[in-house]
Amino acid sequence: MMTEPSATEHKAREPADDFVADLPDLAVLRVGGEDAADFLAGQLTSDVRALRPGQSQLAAWCTPKGRVIVVCRVLCLVDQHLLIFPDDLAEDTLTRLKRYVLRSRVELSEECARWVTTGCAGPGVGAVLRERLGVLPEQPGGLIEEAGFIVVALGGYGPRYLVLGAAESVRALWAAAVPALGSAPAWRVLEILSGVPVIHRATSETYLPQMLNLEALGGLSFQKGCYPGQEVIARLKFRGEIKRRMFLAGAKLDDAQLDDTTGDGVPTAGQPLFQRLSDGPHKAGEVLAAERHRDGVALLAVIDIAASDQSLHLGDPGGPALSLMPLPYAVPG
Repeated sequence: MMTEPSATEHKAREPADDFVADLPDLAVLRVGGEDAADFLAGQLTSDVRALRPGQSQLAAWCTPKGRVIVVCRVLCLVDQHLLIFPDDLAEDTLTRLKRYVLRSRVELSEECARWVTTGCAGPGVGAVLRERLGVLPEQPGGLIEEAGFIVVALGGYGPRYLVLGAAESVRALWAAAVPALGSAPAWRVLEILSGVPVIHRATSETYLPQMLNLEALGGLSFQKGCYPGQEVIARLKFRGEIKRRMFLAGAKLDDAQLDDTTGDGVPTAGQPLFQRLSDGPHKAGEVLAAERHRDGVALLAVIDIAASDQSLHLGDPGGPALSLMPLPYAVPG
């Protein structure tokens, strides 16, 4: 099984504060039945068959042309799998996946009503979870099922945990907790700084998995069996023609650009990036995700590798300049 990168060469950084945030914008899709693992292995880019209960991994579901429809985290539980991904793609993903079930003994259902999903960051959060549940997953991608909760350890900017539970149980868990209540945007900042790709409706079916660094994150296997888009994706690897990659970047924005009343300050998924060349401006990439961070924004963007050492600007050729930052994992050359 491909595993997520640990903080060895690229040391994980600590969040500035401990916090817990509700994540209502995440969908939970249940995949059950005797053939669940085989079904997912035939659809997703990661080696789901190698997952064992207590493990999770990133994966992508692609079109036959290899373009990523959605990036999800696959949780392998004792008797089922759960897929976690942005809820703006939930209905479409469920409807389209059902077309592939055919005669497989697989049950697909949307489970958001059952689970409340929270993001928990900081060493203090880990101490609270350990005290109340008695155990924690130790390695990035590991998970535990305990007392009605599912707790997933995440790599990157950490320690961070994804916690799923029933609404009343989650409220009780955090009722006397030391960590402050945070916000979904604060959690998404940590996801961005951790270099975790996210696909929304605006960018669905646009990128190949390698452009999202999924092979570096354990979400793309070249040894498993067939899945939609495999031939295109494998051809890209063996020909070495990867011309675009996901980068971590920041941009300084003034108060007017970040004005809450206009909603125009934070870049949206799909917003273009430009470089200035002698023959004029050229589009060099697009934003995947962005959030306010410090005196501007932090963002993930898919950028032409050839343009990554050039001056890049957000939104238009005269827009805010981007500063590329190192990712917390190594990307294949």
